Amino acid sequence: MSAIGVHAGAARLGLSTKEASPVSTALTAVETSSRAALLDLRRLLDFLHDSPAEGARQPGLSDLDELMHVVSAAGLETDLGIRGAPQKLDGSLDIAVYRVVQEMLTNALRHGDGHVDITLDYGPSSITVTAVNPIAVPKRLVEDSPHRGLEGINSRAGMFNGFASYGPVHGGSDWKTTVTFSMDGT
Repeated sequence: MSAIGVHAGAARLGLSTKEASPVSTALTAVETSSRAALLDLRRLLDFLHDSPAEGARQPGLSDLDELMHVVSAAGLETDLGIRGAPQKLDGSLDIAVYRVVQEMLTNALRHGDGHVDITLDYGPSSITVTAVNPIAVPKRLVEDSPHRGLEGINSRAGMFNGFASYGPVHGGSDWKTTVTFSMDGT
């Protein structure tokens, strides 16, 4: 991971243009993402070795602005909507919801057409996260794609007695992913 970040930074610095270009923007996103992934790996190793780093914490919904900034730098326009009265979520649920939003944004960046609408809908005993993004025309659905990100989303929802649904909408021009988490464990 460190090498990826270093190589991306070196490539970005080696570009001859002084103004922002899609390549420099993408390399900046790779640098930022590799640093975040490296931090996550360190946290995981600390957890597995039962020696959490002082002050280390997993990201949660309070970190969404930073996440949106990172994907924006990578070229994904993101609109975030909140419905209902926001509630403080239990630590592990907060992390799981954040990770699902992160995966939704990654999927939209990888397979979408430059824009995604994310909605957090707080209900009395559940929170529903919805992402809708246009599917990039040359990247229309590939039937034999492994959908690992979607499997991860399903798994996280299931840990909290939730459920996920996803697929094309609007005649196949958009992709919609909806995940509902139970906030009371049932």
